[in-house]
Amino acid sequence: MNHLKDEDGSILVSTVALILFLSFLITTVSVILTNQVNQLNQMSMAYETKAMLQMTSRLVEDEWDKGFLQSGQLTFSKGTVLVDRQTPESVIIRVNHESGQTRTETIYLKGEK
Repeated sequence: MNHLKDEDGSILVSTVALILFLSFLITTVSVILTNQVNQLNQMSMAYETKAMLQMTSRLVEDEWDKGFLQSGQLTFSKGTVLVDRQTPESVIIRVNHESGQTRTETIYLKGEK
Protein backbone atom coordinates (compact mmCIF):
# COMPACT_ATOMS: atom_id res chain seq x y z
CA MET A 1 0.00 0.00 0.00
CA ASN A 2 2.77 2.38 0.80
CA HIS A 3 4.15 1.85 -2.71
CA LEU A 4 0.84 2.96 -4.35
CA LYS A 5 0.75 6.24 -2.45
CA ASP A 6 4.15 7.24 -3.83
CA GLU A 7 2.97 6.80 -7.45
CA ASP A 8 -0.32 8.73 -7.14
CA GLY A 9 1.35 12.06 -7.94
CA SER A 10 3.04 10.75 -11.09
CA ILE A 11 -0.33 10.30 -12.81
CA LEU A 12 -1.06 13.99 -12.31
CA VAL A 13 2.31 15.00 -13.80
CA SER A 14 1.79 12.71 -16.79
CA THR A 15 -1.71 14.10 -17.36
CA VAL A 16 -0.47 17.70 -17.22
CA ALA A 17 2.37 16.89 -19.64
CA LEU A 18 -0.09 15.22 -22.03
CA ILE A 19 -2.45 18.22 -21.91
CA LEU A 20 0.43 20.63 -22.57
CA PHE A 21 1.62 18.55 -25.52
CA LEU A 22 -1.90 18.31 -27.00
CA SER A 23 -2.49 22.07 -26.61
CA PHE A 24 0.84 22.78 -28.34
CA LEU A 25 -0.08 20.37 -31.13
CA ILE A 26 -3.53 21.94 -31.64
CA THR A 27 -2.07 25.45 -31.66
CA THR A 28 0.59 24.45 -34.20
CA VAL A 29 -1.95 22.82 -36.51
CA SER A 30 -4.23 25.88 -36.37
CA VAL A 31 -1.33 28.21 -37.25
CA ILE A 32 -0.33 25.98 -40.16
CA LEU A 33 -3.91 25.89 -41.46
CA THR A 34 -4.21 29.67 -41.19
CA ASN A 35 -1.01 30.13 -43.20
CA GLN A 36 -2.22 27.67 -45.84
CA VAL A 37 -5.53 29.53 -46.22
CA ASN A 38 -3.68 32.85 -46.57
CA GLN A 39 -1.39 31.36 -49.22
CA LEU A 40 -4.40 29.99 -51.11
CA ASN A 41 -6.06 33.42 -51.08
CA GLN A 42 -2.90 35.08 -52.38
CA MET A 43 -2.56 32.55 -55.18
CA SER A 44 -6.20 33.05 -56.11
CA MET A 45 -5.71 36.83 -56.32
CA ALA A 46 -2.58 36.36 -58.44
CA TYR A 47 -4.45 34.12 -60.89
CA GLU A 48 -7.35 36.58 -61.08
CA THR A 49 -4.92 39.43 -61.77
CA LYS A 50 -3.13 37.40 -64.45
CA ALA A 51 -6.46 36.46 -66.07
CA MET A 52 -7.53 40.12 -66.25
CA LEU A 53 -4.18 40.99 -67.81
CA GLN A 54 -4.40 38.21 -70.41
CA MET A 55 -7.99 39.07 -71.35
CA THR A 56 -7.09 42.73 -71.76
CA SER A 57 -4.01 41.87 -73.83
CA ARG A 58 -6.16 39.85 -76.19
CA LEU A 59 -8.70 42.68 -76.45
CA VAL A 60 -5.92 45.19 -77.15
CA GLU A 61 -4.50 43.00 -79.91
CA ASP A 62 -7.97 42.53 -81.45
CA GLU A 63 -8.66 46.27 -81.38
CA TRP A 64 -5.19 46.91 -82.82
CA ASP A 65 -5.92 44.56 -85.71
CA LYS A 66 -9.19 46.42 -86.39
CA GLY A 67 -7.44 49.79 -86.17
CA PHE A 68 -9.54 51.10 -83.26
CA LEU A 69 -7.08 50.93 -80.38
CA GLN A 70 -7.50 53.70 -77.80
CA SER A 71 -6.57 54.30 -74.19
CA GLY A 72 -9.23 53.51 -71.64
CA GLN A 73 -10.36 51.52 -68.65
CA LEU A 74 -11.95 48.07 -68.36
CA THR A 75 -13.92 47.03 -65.29
CA PHE A 76 -13.94 43.42 -64.15
CA SER A 77 -15.74 41.87 -61.18
CA LYS A 78 -12.43 41.67 -59.27
CA GLY A 79 -10.85 44.99 -60.27
CA THR A 80 -10.05 47.42 -63.04
CA VAL A 81 -7.58 47.51 -65.90
CA LEU A 82 -6.13 50.72 -67.32
CA VAL A 83 -4.98 50.68 -70.94
CA ASP A 84 -2.63 53.52 -71.87
CA ARG A 85 -1.29 53.86 -75.39
CA GLN A 86 2.25 55.18 -74.97
CA THR A 87 3.46 55.15 -78.56
CA PRO A 88 1.84 54.03 -81.81
CA GLU A 89 3.48 50.61 -81.25
CA SER A 90 3.23 50.15 -77.47
CA VAL A 91 0.51 49.94 -74.85
CA ILE A 92 0.88 49.80 -71.08
CA ILE A 93 -1.69 47.67 -69.26
CA ARG A 94 -2.05 48.20 -65.51
CA VAL A 95 -4.23 45.77 -63.54
CA ASN A 96 -5.58 46.92 -60.17
CA HIS A 97 -7.07 44.02 -58.19
CA GLU A 98 -9.67 44.84 -55.54
CA SER A 99 -7.27 43.47 -52.91
CA GLY A 100 -4.72 46.17 -53.78
CA GLN A 101 -2.45 43.91 -55.81
CA THR A 102 -1.26 45.54 -59.05
CA ARG A 103 0.48 44.25 -62.13
CA THR A 104 1.79 46.20 -65.10
CA GLU A 105 2.81 44.97 -68.52
CA THR A 106 3.88 46.69 -71.73
CA ILE A 107 2.67 45.23 -75.00
CA TYR A 108 4.55 46.00 -78.19
CA LEU A 109 2.31 45.83 -81.25
CA LYS A 110 3.33 44.90 -84.78
CA GLY A 111 3.82 47.88 -87.03
CA GLU A 112 1.77 51.07 -87.09
CA LYS A 113 -1.92 51.07 -88.01
